[in-house]
Amino acid sequence: MNQSKPSTNNNQLTREGLQNTNKCNKYWISTHLLSRFSYKWQCRIIRTFGVGITCFISSLKPNFSIFSSLVGSIIITIIGFFFPCLIYYQMNKLIISTNMKYTLLLICAIGIVSMVVGSYQSIQEIV
Repeated sequence: MNQSKPSTNNNQLTREGLQNTNKCNKYWISTHLLSRFSYKWQCRIIRTFGVGITCFISSLKPNFSIFSSLVGSIIITIIGFFFPCLIYYQMNKLIISTNMKYTLLLICAIGIVSMVVGSYQSIQEIV
């Protein structure tokens, strides 16, 4: 029986080949990150210590919630709007369409607007 293997040319970059390679890389990255940053007891102690310090500071400062809202309006928009778009773009930048680039830019613009509005409101409460 003559079994012919499909020819694979590493120099030829096709959309389908990039998508298949990208899926493999996504799987490798997720398993690599999960194996490196597993929930060990040291991480739990550090996290518990950080939460405990935050609770202690918030009980001593009467206006800690206002400061926390300022920090949250900046940090949450970065984590919720910018990082997902940036990671998606970096993982798919060879096969991403122009419409998707504009969509990612729109999401980032919404994040900037919400960060500015949230920061402005928090600063108004502080002052």
